[in-house]
Parts: sequence; C-alpha cells; structure tokens
Amino acid sequence: MLVDLQRQELRTVHSRLRRSVSKKSKVFERDTASDYFRYSFRNVTNPERPTTLQNVFESTLALISSGVGLLGIAVNTVLTRYVLSKIRILSGLIAVVTIFIATAVLAKVDTDTWQHGFFGVTILNIVLIRFSSNLTLGGLYGIQGCLPFRFATALMVGQATAGIFAALAEIVSVVAGNGVAGKDAIKTEACGYFASAVGMSFLAVIGFLILLRLPVIQFYLFPSSTNVVIKEESKPDDAHPAITVTIKEKFSFRIVFSCIWTHALVAFSNFFVTLSLYPAVATAVRSVSAASGSLLTNGLFTPLSCFLVANTADLAGRLAHGFLRWPDPQQRFVTLLIALLRFGFIPVMLLCNAQPRTHLPVVFGDAVLVACIALMLFTSGYLGNLVIMYGPKMVPPQFAETTGSLMGVCLSSGALLGSALSFGFIAAL
Repeated sequence: MLVDLQRQELRTVHSRLRRSVSKKSKVFERDTASDYFRYSFRNVTNPERPTTLQNVFESTLALISSGVGLLGIAVNTVLTRYVLSKIRILSGLIAVVTIFIATAVLAKVDTDTWQHGFFGVTILNIVLIRFSSNLTLGGLYGIQGCLPFRFATALMVGQATAGIFAALAEIVSVVAGNGVAGKDAIKTEACGYFASAVGMSFLAVIGFLILLRLPVIQFYLFPSSTNVVIKEESKPDDAHPAITVTIKEKFSFRIVFSCIWTHALVAFSNFFVTLSLYPAVATAVRSVSAASGSLLTNGLFTPLSCFLVANTADLAGRLAHGFLRWPDPQQRFVTLLIALLRFGFIPVMLLCNAQPRTHLPVVFGDAVLVACIALMLFTSGYLGNLVIMYGPKMVPPQFAETTGSLMGVCLSSGALLGSALSFGFIAAL
C-alpha cells in the first residue's frame, strides 16, 4: 500500500482543483491536501487575493517531487550491488512513517506568522518522503525482478488497489464535507488525512516484515550462500536434466541495456504520456453540464469521472496482464508500437473541456473524457505491468534485481518529464 502513497501524492501535487463555488448550487470542489496547503499559504489579511506562495507551490512541489523520486530510484539501483534489499526497503519505510508523523503534527500548528518557513519545511518533508518512498519502491521492483511471473503482478495490483481506496476516500470527503468550511475544519481534515498515511505506512512496515519470512521470498531472495547460479535444462535425449552453472559476473549496463532497451523505452513512454495528461490536465476538465448545478456534475465530477474511473481502469489493466500476457517477451517491437500509439491520447484530452482555456476549442464532451481516461489508464496499467515483469527476465539471473530497479528508473524518468510537460499543456489550453 505504501508504494501507492506516491501516486496519491503526485495526484495531489498536480491537481489544479480550485476552491470555487458554483453560482447556483454553492457546491465546494474540495481536495483535502490542496485545501490545507492553499489555506496555509493564503493572504492572511485578504484571503481572496492569491499569494506568491500559493501560485508557485504546486509547480515547485511537482518538479521537486518528481526529480527527487527519480534520484531515489537511481540511488537504489546503485545500492543493489552493495546493500541488502531488506535494509534499503525498511530504511525507506521507517523514514516515511517518521516524516508523516511530523507532517500530521504540523497540520495542527498555526503557521500564519511564519509562512515562508513553513513553505521550506513542507518542501523539505516532500524531498525526504519522495526520496525514502522511492528507495523503497526501487527495492520492491528489484525483489519483483527476482520472482517468477506469477508473483510479479501482486506489486502492480497493490498499487492500483490503493489508488481506488484513495479515490473512494476522496468521494466520501466531498460528500461529507459539502458546505463545510473554516480554519478548524481544514486543519482537522488535513491532520486526519496525514494521520491515515502514517497508519498505512506503519502497516506497510509490518507487511514487509511478514513478507520477508515467507518461504517463497526466502527461496528466491536469500538462497544458500554461494557465488553460483544453478539452472536446470532438460535435454530430449537425456534421462536426467543437465546442470548449467553460471559464475556471477560483474554487472554490465551495456549487456543489460542491450537486452532490455525496448522494454525500457516502453516504460519511459508509457508513463511519459500518462503523467503528461493525468492528473494535471484530467483534473482541470469540467463537466460540460456543470451549469445544471447538480452535485454529480460539479463537486463529484472530478472524483468520479477522473479518479475513480482512472484507478479502476488502471487496476483492470494490471489484472488483465496476469492472464493475457500479450505481447510475449519476444514480441518487443509490438509492445513498443502499442506504447507509441498511446501518444494519440494527448490531442483528445487537450480538446476536452479543461478550464481555464484561451487557445484551444472544446471539441469533446464528458463521455469522450471518461472513455479517454479509462482507455489511457487501462493501457498504462497493462503496459506498465508487462514491462516491469518482462524486463528482469530478459537478462542473466544474477542481474535480475538490479535490472528491476533500472526499469523503475526508466519509469520514473518518464513520469518526471511527463510531469514537467503537463504544465506546458495547461498553458497551451
């Protein structure tokens, strides 16, 4: 579950939800974390006037968060050769728990007199959380790379499942908090929001400790202390299988990259397209029927049409690969072609009713938006699961863990550049 805290955080960072009131329905469009930070950085004497800290917070947070996240996975890839995976993962989890506790406590502190200092503390917390959580994520990708296919889907499905819970929590928050405002309400909601992250992170620590004791993990990750990799190969004319012993070699990026470059490119482009549109552009889209004043086309429109649909489609895509598994590992250029076709989602999403806009016309309505988000996240989940599973299997077994982490670097690189491009798309609307 902790792995998906990154997705929840990135959704909050890129979310361009504005605290606005419909003239007819007076429905507030809320996001717990966004409301809290916008309130903390408000103009104390004139709350209606945006401040510099409010204007730069989201973009600063997005770029720093994505950059530090990539750094965390890159550092993890290097450390795979020197530090045990369980030490790297546990260190990251414990750091995340500690930082979220501090963040939850800060949510109850009056920061009006030191907003710039609080801004700096918030950015520092995000840097530490992103680095630690991506250290954990990279370690989990490495472990996944050492396991057979049938176990690999669990990591990817867990991420998507947590995203659905986050979307449902957002919907409940909107319905329960409809019409509620004020300093105490915002700070209390934020404190509970971050406290829930503490609880989930703590459960992740316990879950990982249990995971380490499972026989299958002991077998694949902690074999008997030997420097050889033993593999059985059956020969048709032999009564007994032959044993091939491969001495562990020094890790070579050249050898690994020559085996996985197509899958690495798929991972990069897959998340580049997804993060360039979702959630930044997707959450800026408003219902073309918003003038009706209903809660469904106002306050609930984004949580339902965007977050719930997206996370459900993402989960469906990840689950589908568990039994479909097409294209197979050898059809890597077919996989690459599918990934490149996903660039077609960009013009469709930009021509939906994202607001505010001054340059592009609105061509598509709500139905096209929902279909585009569903198909984009389904293919993103499917291809993401595919390449994370296939990549480590394309290299010699002794390189599997490091290759799994390296695939995480490609994924995070695509997410970083896609996140940066999303601001250009917003400006081009």
